[in-house]
Amino acid sequence: MRMVNQKKTKVGILSISLLSMLTVGLNTGLSAIQQAFPEAGTLLIQISANMMSITVIFVSIFVNRIYRRFTRKRTVLAGEGLLILTVLAAFFFHSSIYCVMIYSALTGVSAALILPAVGSAIIDCFEAPYRAELSGWQSILSSTGGIWFSLAGGYLAGIRWYALYLVFLIAVPIFVLTLYLYPEDKQESGDRQTRTANRAFVHRIMIKYGLIAIAYVVIFGVFMSNIAMFIAEERLGAQAQAGWIGALSMLGGMLGGMLFRRLYARLYKGIFVLTFAGAAIGQTLLFLAEGLLPCAAAGLLIGMCQSIHMPSCLLALGEEAGAEQSVSAALIVSCIAANVGTLISPVLFTGGSNLIFDGNIRLRFLMAAVFAISVTTVMSVIYRKSAKHVPAGNENMG
Repeated sequence: MRMVNQKKTKVGILSISLLSMLTVGLNTGLSAIQQAFPEAGTLLIQISANMMSITVIFVSIFVNRIYRRFTRKRTVLAGEGLLILTVLAAFFFHSSIYCVMIYSALTGVSAALILPAVGSAIIDCFEAPYRAELSGWQSILSSTGGIWFSLAGGYLAGIRWYALYLVFLIAVPIFVLTLYLYPEDKQESGDRQTRTANRAFVHRIMIKYGLIAIAYVVIFGVFMSNIAMFIAEERLGAQAQAGWIGALSMLGGMLGGMLFRRLYARLYKGIFVLTFAGAAIGQTLLFLAEGLLPCAAAGLLIGMCQSIHMPSCLLALGEEAGAEQSVSAALIVSCIAANVGTLISPVLFTGGSNLIFDGNIRLRFLMAAVFAISVTTVMSVIYRKSAKHVPAGNENMG
């Protein structure tokens, strides 16, 4: 019976991972949104689509308290319900660019309530030796959801820009799985010190891994928010093909998830050197691209490194901060860092290229490549200076 319940718990937790790439559904439709609202301008359209990032960051401040007050499971169900209602509203009311901003913000509220429930439950419900395995599955399912968002979002956006919101109806079966299979919250210990520790939201370790996570998301965001417009501007393909390139990045995410457990066991924190180096290569390929094949290869590589990088941040943070900080750790990596990076990426690279290179999309990829090379160098120095350490329970994982 315990084995059956454990399997159900895994399904309940991991099914939510299918919603991890919510932003992909909007990013694949940016070109269609730009055509629908040409007067808005590229930067405003990207910021409108990324309003969810602003909302996620703001709501994340209160998620710890919301989970404790209403329980994690009920909060997740509320977030999934809000996402479904947002889909319906967006499909029927979509008259201006401000509608994009409003629905993006509501999607961000949903994401902030939902996404920490995966990483925190993995840390809470499973021992250290099994967390890397489940984190690998989390990456695979996140990428599977991303493939759905990319393919379906690109196709639907080609019909009507607002139809792309229909991709979020995947939340309906996930709502059912959460209701019946997601674990109930553990009873909080009466120990005052434990409760106090659980309320501590930010400390040095969280800032450290939060910044490492942000750095990669900024690079990943350059790919996701520009690839559709790049393909259209360079006349490399159509809207649907941009969706396929986005889907390939998610396929790379699945491959990264399959490799994650072994790579994390062998490289541990040295894995960050690998992921940033992969991002640098991917962005360089985009800068040099003269056809769809280099774009596809770059998407595959950047997506694979993304699905290795983010779980590595979460596991390293969870190990150093402790299980009592599980919700905070998940918030830092899954919500705050991921969305801060998504938010500042267009400001740095779209805004920067507009000022320096007159908005040339190709040169945004060059800027991202230079940034990725710089961070790779920093990570290499930091990793060489720190003693190599394989966390307890990981020695035999490979």
